Amino acid sequence: MTFCLQIWLINVIATHWLQLSGEEQEHQREEGMESKGCAHRIRNCGSELLALEGHLTNVNENKWKLMENSLRLKSTFLYCDLNRLISNEKDERKELLTDVTNRLSRYLEKLDRAVKTRSVPLSRIHYNDVAIVLREIEAALMPFLS
Repeated sequence: MTFCLQIWLINVIATHWLQLSGEEQEHQREEGMESKGCAHRIRNCGSELLALEGHLTNVNENKWKLMENSLRLKSTFLYCDLNRLISNEKDERKELLTDVTNRLSRYLEKLDRAVKTRSVPLSRIHYNDVAIVLREIEAALMPFLS
C-alpha cells in the first residue's frame, strides 16, 4: 500500500512540476514579447529623436518649443521602456543596457538644458552625443528586433 501511495505522490509532484514548468515557460514567453515590444518602441523613439537633427540647422522660436516638447516626451518613453527591458534581462546583458541607458539619460539632460537655453552650438554637441548612444542602444537591441 505504501508503494502505491509513493507512486501516486510522485505522480502528483511530477504533474505539479510540469504545470509550473509550463507556467514558467508561458511567463518567459510573455517577458520575451514584452521585451520585443519595448525594443521596437525604443527603436521608434530613437529614430524620431534622430529626426530632430534637421531642426538644429534651421532654428526659430516655434521649432525650439517643438524640440523641447518632443525631447521631453521621447525621453520619457525611452526611460520607461529601457527600464522595463532592463528589469526583464539576465545579468550579463543587464549591466550593458544599464550603462548605455545611464549615459543616454545624462546626454538627454544636457541636450534638454541646451534646448531650454536656446543654444544652437551646445544643442548640436549634445545632440551628437545622444545620437551616438542611441545607435549603441539600437545595436544592443538587435537580438530583440530580429
